[in-house]
Amino acid sequence: MLKITALVENTSPNPDLFTESGLSLYIETADKRILFDTGVTGKIIDNAEKLNVSLDKIDLCVISHGHFDHTGGLINFLKLNAKAPVYMKPDARGAYFFKMGPVKKYIGIPPGVFTMFEDRIDYIDKKTEIAPGVTIITDIPQTRPLGKQNAKFFRKTENGLVKDLFSHELI
Repeated sequence: MLKITALVENTSPNPDLFTESGLSLYIETADKRILFDTGVTGKIIDNAEKLNVSLDKIDLCVISHGHFDHTGGLINFLKLNAKAPVYMKPDARGAYFFKMGPVKKYIGIPPGVFTMFEDRIDYIDKKTEIAPGVTIITDIPQTRPLGKQNAKFFRKTENGLVKDLFSHELI
């Protein structure tokens, strides 16, 4: 059994659900409840209620990459759910920015996640089975050039801002 429910995305056929330019999926297997990403604002909590999904019963949380449109609701989720570990690549913790001309905006994971919930985060950097039949793949080959819109994404390093090559992604 596998059931996937979109808790938030940028469109919805249901006018009662909040939409945003982000993503959060509820994945249910025969014996695990998984939250994949948390959207931008934390509205996944409202949408989950409307969809009869109990976020407090989530067993595992997976973060696909370190941008706010997939992690902005993480603090709200972790406050609601006291048990689910959060899986992400170590690079997801980086300081990521959107830069266009003189405008620079932080787009990384909300910093409070790492001060309030560090003990709940499991960093993985290789293919890992996190539950029976549930495997996270971390080594995603870059086979195509990044799109034009990705030229505006950067990561802060000790040498300043460098292009974000999305090495922090997993599936």
